[in-house]
Amino acid sequence: MKQEIIRKLSAAVAMSLVVGVSLAACGGGSSAFDSVSSAAGLYLRPLGRPGVPRGVAADAEDQAIAYIIRLGPELERWDYSPAWLQRVSHGHPLRFAFVYFVHRFRLSSRWQLPLMSQWASAIETLYHDSNAFHTALHAADTLQAAAYLATLPAFDGIFTRDQLFCLLVACAVHDVGHLARTNAFLAQTGHPLAITYSDTAVLESMSLA
Repeated sequence: MKQEIIRKLSAAVAMSLVVGVSLAACGGGSSAFDSVSSAAGLYLRPLGRPGVPRGVAADAEDQAIAYIIRLGPELERWDYSPAWLQRVSHGHPLRFAFVYFVHRFRLSSRWQLPLMSQWASAIETLYHDSNAFHTALHAADTLQAAAYLATLPAFDGIFTRDQLFCLLVACAVHDVGHLARTNAFLAQTGHPLAITYSDTAVLESMSLA
């Protein structure tokens, strides 16, 4: 069991390191957060407040975040229900999970939750509704699993704050924009994405970009 946990977490960490290197390169040596904040500006547009529960004012981001923090501990269970997450997040599971774990890992003093909430919302819109599996809920479920594993005693004190943040970002974006086709299909049909990324890890390269 422990070896399986290490294998799964190692895969998640490997992806986080790829994202971390990419973020650092974008920021010219700045922190992961500075790079994500800059990148967020490329995606953010007037989004309203998706995921705000009924009865909460549309401009009350702090109330929406308090709602997430109040209900979020359910995500710390390995056997939590994705259906529950979809329901309580009002159809915005990735934003809910991302904001909660930024708070859970005590990163919110450095990475402001309102900005992270908007960033996660923007990323969430880039997942295609037409893809039945690679959805924002799938990304949120992946994020929850990696975050849960990272809290196990075996990994206590291993990760820095930047590494934990990169882990969350990697899970959030790992299938963004997925077209519900395999890399082999895209390469064999000469899809523009396959040409752009030279038939190498086409979908993964696209998601990271």
